[in-house]
Amino acid sequence: MIILNLLTAFEGHVRADFESRVRRRKKDPVSQAYRQVETSLSTPGRVQFEKIFEIWKNDNTDCKTQIGRMKGFWHYRNWLAHGRWWVTQSGPAPVAENVKRSIEEVLICLDISFA
Repeated sequence: MIILNLLTAFEGHVRADFESRVRRRKKDPVSQAYRQVETSLSTPGRVQFEKIFEIWKNDNTDCKTQIGRMKGFWHYRNWLAHGRWWVTQSGPAPVAENVKRSIEEVLICLDISFA
């Protein structure tokens, strides 16, 4: 459950960053992409987390490795959070310390505050 807690906190930081960028109307490409997504939603504020990964991947070529690693962890998070009713194809469970380190790396790479 430590991994689920870490990934939930990560999601909170990312969603707070998303809301901040949309509200402040920043001019950088990620903020502009966030606003496009936000305006296209039928229910504002309910962006799929995978869509945020997609925006990051398209804009942050220097962070692709870290983003890819987090996407893998995200599949594991979904498996944990949604009752583990299907057989996971992602291999053995990740180690909590590796998840924590990966979260820190991607937040630093994407310049998202997590202090």
